[in-house]
Amino acid sequence: MDFHRYRPLPGTPPASIEGHITFTVPVEQDQHVRVAMTYVAPYSEIAESLHQFTSERTDRCKPFSVGTTVQGREILGLRAGTPGKPKLFCVAGQHPHEHAGMWGVLGIADFVSSLLPEAAALRDQLDVFVVPTVNPDGNVLGRNAFNAEGFDMYQAFGDNPDADLPEAHESRLLWEWVETEKPALWMNFHCYTGWRLNSEYPYDGWYEVEDRTLFSDPAQRQLYAALCDTMRLETDGPSTHERASIHQPNTLCYQFAKRFDLPHAFYEINNGTAGKHLGAQRAIHVLKRVTNTLLHYVQYDE
Repeated sequence: MDFHRYRPLPGTPPASIEGHITFTVPVEQDQHVRVAMTYVAPYSEIAESLHQFTSERTDRCKPFSVGTTVQGREILGLRAGTPGKPKLFCVAGQHPHEHAGMWGVLGIADFVSSLLPEAAALRDQLDVFVVPTVNPDGNVLGRNAFNAEGFDMYQAFGDNPDADLPEAHESRLLWEWVETEKPALWMNFHCYTGWRLNSEYPYDGWYEVEDRTLFSDPAQRQLYAALCDTMRLETDGPSTHERASIHQPNTLCYQFAKRFDLPHAFYEINNGTAGKHLGAQRAIHVLKRVTNTLLHYVQYDE
């Protein structure tokens, strides 16, 4: 399949006519164009929502920060749960134009700090850290896949997977946080628009680490296999080719598994069928299924 992540199309530049934005794209015979709207997730709105949650729900959550970006913006997060319990680290926004992922993780922040009985039970069993936008500079600057320095935070190690640390400043902050806090699981949400090899429209997609021997601990290897079964069988991320996309060695997911024995759940929300609300609903559903699996194996080990 000749797949291009970004494909230029001939047409006219967008124009504003009577308050509406218009543009034209010529479509040849037997060709198809799918039109989807991106519901933008601005850093300012994400930050405002997190502040609202943490200021109004002080008995259920509190703010925390991973650090500051190259340009001095705070990488804001919400913490909810019980200190001393297994830690769950949930992030989005490595690619700052993938807005449905950020709306999804903001929805998770809303859920884990809510009054819902399921959320209360989760807080009793886990210590949850949620960061909807890990690349604020890229978000504010309107970048597609990069931070202010021009680094792709997903392909965190660039051309050198064996480097001691990731390339981007913000990726290093995530690395240091994981190395220090030692979470039991990290969840990483992205999004895409249209068709992918790892998904069937209108559903979502997911990625996995193919080499399970990266996990040196057999228990972690078994947990990760169970998490992959969860993603495959219990989420809206079906695979067109009956398998997930594969994390390459230069990604954080791969290196977290290899160096820290840290399992993950990596989920791509279809931006063409999910805006702010539905993106949140899908992310919350994934959270519920993944934490159900995690807690089973954590309790089993205990």
